[in-house]
Amino acid sequence: MGDSFLKDNKGYAMVITLIALLVLGVLSTAILSATTSNLKSSFVEREFQSSYYIAETGVVYVAEELKKDIMDIYNATSSETEFFTALEISYCYGPRILDASVFDAQYASIPKAEVSLQRMNPSETNPRTYALVSCGTVDEITRTVMKTFSLEWKPDASLGDLISVYALGNIEISNGEIVGPIGTNGDINISGWPKIEDYYLTSGGSLTSENTEWSKPHNNRVKSKIELPAPKSYELPPFPSFPNETDCDVQPAVSISNTDNARIINLTNALTYIPNINIESDAKVIIQLNDMNHKLLINDITIPQGKIELQGNGTLKVYLRNNISLGAGSVINPPASNQEEDIKEAVERLAFYIKGTEDPSTYKSIVLSGAQKIYGSLYAEDGNIDITAGSGFQGNIVTGGASVKFSGGTSTITQMVFAPNATVEMSGSGTVYGPIVANTFKMSGGAYVEYNPAEGITHDPFFNEPTLDDLIQSESTIREK
Repeated sequence: MGDSFLKDNKGYAMVITLIALLVLGVLSTAILSATTSNLKSSFVEREFQSSYYIAETGVVYVAEELKKDIMDIYNATSSETEFFTALEISYCYGPRILDASVFDAQYASIPKAEVSLQRMNPSETNPRTYALVSCGTVDEITRTVMKTFSLEWKPDASLGDLISVYALGNIEISNGEIVGPIGTNGDINISGWPKIEDYYLTSGGSLTSENTEWSKPHNNRVKSKIELPAPKSYELPPFPSFPNETDCDVQPAVSISNTDNARIINLTNALTYIPNINIESDAKVIIQLNDMNHKLLINDITIPQGKIELQGNGTLKVYLRNNISLGAGSVINPPASNQEEDIKEAVERLAFYIKGTEDPSTYKSIVLSGAQKIYGSLYAEDGNIDITAGSGFQGNIVTGGASVKFSGGTSTITQMVFAPNATVEMSGSGTVYGPIVANTFKMSGGAYVEYNPAEGITHDPFFNEPTLDDLIQSESTIREK
């Protein structure tokens, strides 16, 4: 009986052992399967992320090449059609393949990016919206990203020869002084006792005067008539397209009336949109440029009394949809001192573009009439400009409007007043240092104009050959398609 019991226990032990081995086997298989699955999942996740980075790198790589080619193509072509045709032939027919020549092997696999330039809207002519689309592949796992941008062709604007005053129509002078030559495609009418120097007339033009006082030597010089072989022509430079809000870093509207603490606007992106800026009670707003060139889109700037300063290296182009309103004594971008060099340095950092009205029969009114100062240049698409009572833009003034007036102690240290569609009137003690181009020019009172053609224009943000920033109107961030 005892032997039988032992034999039975031995049977149980074997069964338990077999069950234990079976359980261990199942557990081992499960653990191995789970480990393999995790490894496989980690591998797939790694390749999934890698393919995105490869696609992103493809966009960045081709974008840099494209930017260089845009300028090369622009310089090699002379029209809108030639420019876009050459660009699209170079980039829109077949993708660029980036492989081992750009990317290192990853776990024995060579990553690849296929990057193509696609035109987003075939109905667009100028500007046109394009997308750089990049498909990144790592071990047969593919992800696609894209970056859009707006590209505008612009003609190479040229100023031509400038003198102190040139009118496409007539010149009427009753008093005042002009240092430097004047000229016109029309006629010159002189009354009173103004002081002028040499004058240019076409073969059909004439000069009439009520007296001969004006013709007496001035500044030890005898006035000379110089005949123009043909009438001159001056055309406005292209007015730029405004940035789109969707492409901008959007910041909140600014409204400040506390004089104790300045409000700081920190610009970190090339494109920024701020709905409105309102400054009251002699408050101050500081715009930090952070050593970059910026474009700032704004609806309105209203400064009943206050100041806007620019800090840091870089430049700022302000795209103003509506208008700018300044109260007495308000200042934008004051220079480090009143020395001429400091004023010019400040002016070269700031330019305003003011959009015109929707109605071509009306003009936007831009008035500075209370000792306000803006140290920067202005291009108003259709602005009628009235500067009086010691106010002024201390830079270039360009407008497509019908009227420009300087009066009442205005002193504009400007490189140029360019208003070929406008009647430019100077009266009182209005003063302009720089050349004037007008449709009709009128001068009276103690007004004063001075320009030396030999010195030329040392800084002009509106007529220079377009830069890459001028052609590429906006860019989006890279996003997955």
